[in-house]
Amino acid sequence: MSKPKKTALEVYERIREILESARGQVARTVNTTQVVSNWLIGREIVEEEQQGKKRAGYGEALIAELSAQLRENFGRGYSVDNLESFRKFFLLFPDLLHQAISEAPPRKLAEEHTRRVANWSSQRFPSQRLGN
Repeated sequence: MSKPKKTALEVYERIREILESARGQVARTVNTTQVVSNWLIGREIVEEEQQGKKRAGYGEALIAELSAQLRENFGRGYSVDNLESFRKFFLLFPDLLHQAISEAPPRKLAEEHTRRVANWSSQRFPSQRLGN
């Protein structure tokens, strides 16, 4: 018995589903990568501040200098306020990556990052939504 021929519309619908699924996966991957990057940036700032904490105002000066350099090379997403938020994010969740990696498979890791950041983000920035 031969297979019935697929119509162009049926093939198109399957391809459309593949592309929509891929777009969703890309968005989740980008969000997770951004969360990890922000956490790592926060960690770098905290660790540098702890080494130089003997000097008054060192943390503020460090963040201001980093902000200027990062904005020049990577755009406006690295304002002083954002860098301070990354720092606070690391301080609020110092074991975020270690716990998530040891306790969860990769897909669960991404979901856990997204959930934790969405909770933190909604409290910190109530007028903005993650991924929008």
